[in-house]
Amino acid sequence: MTPRLGVLILAVTFMTWSGACVWIGWSVGDARRDEAAARVAAVAHETRARNVEHAREVDHANEQHAASVELERINALARISFNFEAIEKAAQDYAITNPDAHSCDLAGDGMRAWRAANAGQFPSGPGLGDSAGTVGAVPGSPADAGERQP
Repeated sequence: MTPRLGVLILAVTFMTWSGACVWIGWSVGDARRDEAAARVAAVAHETRARNVEHAREVDHANEQHAASVELERINALARISFNFEAIEKAAQDYAITNPDAHSCDLAGDGMRAWRAANAGQFPSGPGLGDSAGTVGAVPGSPADAGERQP
């Protein structure tokens, strides 16, 4: 074998060996990159799933809160309607029992009922007062001091 042929064989062997190493390294790198990309995609999928679940929980909590607020609003509206109807009935009863009150002057019971209604209270019992005849605890009135009125 001539030295030239030996160098040629050595060069071809070296190039083949280097090419094989580069190809193997490239292939292993591709596999590692693919594996890393798959891990990143899995983490992103898990994060999206957690975010969706959290959004569903927040949405459910918001729906429950909205329902409770709506229920409170409906109950408040019912109380207001009830109180308005009771005050309206009391005013009509007062107008019927006092037909000469055309000058819009209120008697003591009527004035106390008016003040109590404006204070957010409403007298209990038949007519404008309770069974003992008082109208309600209006600040500064004798009923506020615990005295009974006719």
